[in-house]
Amino acid sequence: MRGLTLGLIALAVVMAVLRLGTGIVYESGAPIAALVIKTRPGPLVERAESPAYPLAADIVLDREEPQLTYAPLYLALMRTAWGVVAVSLVAAAWTARRRPA
Repeated sequence: MRGLTLGLIALAVVMAVLRLGTGIVYESGAPIAALVIKTRPGPLVERAESPAYPLAADIVLDREEPQLTYAPLYLALMRTAWGVVAVSLVAAAWTARRRPA
């Protein structure tokens, strides 16, 4: 049970870090999407490039035109991330309280 509890906590941490630390940025001058590591954590999963938040400020992991092949899967995963975090933490708390027989 302890391994399961630690695994669920690790899943929650990884999902939270991915949700806050990565995103998709759409370049303003070309039909290009980029998967980035954000230089500062933020709540947006996808955004358009702007003078206030240029693409050059982030670390680009992948760039493709006109859209990333895996963008729909990534966006679905990131939109459900907070739910996965919550369920993982509740399940971890539940498994930590259970005593092995």
